[in-house]
Amino acid sequence: MLVGARNVLNEFGFRLRLKGSWFGRAGDPPLDPCWPVAALGGSGVSFHPLGSLPEEPDILTGLPLVIDGRPVSRSFVVANCSDPAHAYEVHPKGLIGPSAQAWHELADAWEVGKQDGLDDESICMRIDAIAERHRAKPSRNILHGVLGGRADGSVLCAAITGSLTDIACRLVALDIEQAIVLDNGGSVGWYYCPKTGATPVVVVAGPNHRPSGTVFIMFDLGSFPQPVSHPVLGGHL
Repeated sequence: MLVGARNVLNEFGFRLRLKGSWFGRAGDPPLDPCWPVAALGGSGVSFHPLGSLPEEPDILTGLPLVIDGRPVSRSFVVANCSDPAHAYEVHPKGLIGPSAQAWHELADAWEVGKQDGLDDESICMRIDAIAERHRAKPSRNILHGVLGGRADGSVLCAAITGSLTDIACRLVALDIEQAIVLDNGGSVGWYYCPKTGATPVVVVAGPNHRPSGTVFIMFDLGSFPQPVSHPVLGGHL
């Protein structure tokens, strides 16, 4: 199974460390060392605070949703989503929400808030005021790719719609200790490869899926993936 992580190199907070070298957006400040990140290796995926990892393992970072078994706050989500479409129903071309101008004003406000060094609450209040003026509603239906880990070492991959704060609470109800966002909307794409060299089969994608990507995580499942339902997620997918 190939699970997309397309926000890497494209969005704030989404970075990759390969063989000791970091890749990410130019000019972004260092990440909080308390952020949970996914360490990738031959033994699988494991989650750790960024500041606790040595230089050896490859690392994938993303917007945290669950930190040490606690869902992140809405202000944290808003203040760390460089694309406002991940937190509000807006679109850079005006295809969703009130107008393209709404998206651009929200994106500009986020950029200025980060440049000014404002805390999460202040950035959220500033952006919420702009959203209210444009009558831009909080995001409800966008598809998100999420990677999470439990205390027993098991890993959950979820492609799920909804607000990121609601998803964070649902993940906690599934005993997820750490979780990060991999990508959103048309960037979400999962593929199954039945054997080496075979054409990948799309198993999860949004209606506006863009097939080109920058990063994939490979999981060896041993067989074709079967869908699994869960009462916590039922009715929300």
